[in-house]
Amino acid sequence: MTIEIYYWPFLVRGASLVRMLEHTKTPYKYISDKAQMATVCSAFGATSGDTFAPPVVKDGDYLVSQSVASCRCL
Repeated sequence: MTIEIYYWPFLVRGASLVRMLEHTKTPYKYISDKAQMATVCSAFGATSGDTFAPPVVKDGDYLVSQSVASCRCL
């Protein structure tokens, strides 16, 4: 299964996630479209789940947000 990372078009706080996935050659999809981020981030309008702001990591049905928690998850 491909891991999805929801973050802005520029890396900043999402950079560590991308680097870890690339270093381990783990397939991932980087999603920076606001409409797609609105499906998982309540800061962008999502009404279900408990992820507030990007970066958000989605691995199957599992969602985790915030930089440190996302890095720990990976």
